[in-house]
Amino acid sequence: MATFTDMSTIVDLGGQNVYCNNLVTGITKPDQVGPFNASTIGGSVLSSAGPVNFSIANGTVWQRPASSSLNAIPFGSIVNEGTFTGTGVGGANYFDSVISTGWNIGQTIETPAIPGIAVNFDSWESKFHLPGAGDYQIERHFGLIDTNSVVHRYMSFSLPWDGVGATGGASSSSAIGTIQLDQLNFNNWAGIQTLVMNLTGNVLNINNGFQFFVSNNNVSTFRQSNAAANAFLPLPFINASNQLLVSQPLVATGSISAGTDIISNNVNFLIRTTATLTNAAAGNTATLTNAPTAGNPTKWISFDDNGTTRRIPAW
Repeated sequence: MATFTDMSTIVDLGGQNVYCNNLVTGITKPDQVGPFNASTIGGSVLSSAGPVNFSIANGTVWQRPASSSLNAIPFGSIVNEGTFTGTGVGGANYFDSVISTGWNIGQTIETPAIPGIAVNFDSWESKFHLPGAGDYQIERHFGLIDTNSVVHRYMSFSLPWDGVGATGGASSSSAIGTIQLDQLNFNNWAGIQTLVMNLTGNVLNINNGFQFFVSNNNVSTFRQSNAAANAFLPLPFINASNQLLVSQPLVATGSISAGTDIISNNVNFLIRTTATLTNAAAGNTATLTNAPTAGNPTKWISFDDNGTTRRIPAW
């Protein structure tokens, strides 16, 4: 074989060199394409600038065999096609073509070539239909098959063919992404950790002064389930008058301090207690000689003493 000093592409498949040449003028093409056996990838090989065609219907398309790996683990790409009967759009039959690339890929999508050794895969699905969805989806899955042959898709995406998504209603399909991890860390570009999502402990850690900004005003952005788990109640939010609006009864286990005023719009009671106030009565005679105005009080203010209405005179 001739020696080459300039080639646009050299593909090395487990030591088998495929020369797909766009050669500079004056450079001689190879006497033969090799060392290479076209049957090992199941297709014809073009030594010119054309594509390399693979005629594999199911199974390995190309592979770096385990014999070439120091860990005796194959690396390659496989293709599978599955038939789905009556589950397509409108109950139609359809085919789903899937290609998967990674370490220790078996002959079937998301199965190990060597059992007991982990699989690291990247799978692309050309056509899938979720039950109840309007349109077909393409799917992308990054995953691990553990040593017990359990599949873990740590990151997956399902995207509608028509590109419309949930806004298309019943005629389209939602664009969905899923992350499956124990912990998800967010670092800024400088490598400083700002958020840690502990998905096992259900904890979000906020680090290094990270802040949340809510752009909406006068909207209950955050809601929480009620005790009966049949409704979501609004949590406190800033209203149109830049006041913190608390729409549910407030229970404080500690003291409440106000820098200015406490304003109530309850016309019946100034305050309510859930524990009966201690009676501080004694044997002294009260003397009232310094009322703001002469005569009877102009208003008797009520407060709820744990279910008993009591009055405070006021002028």
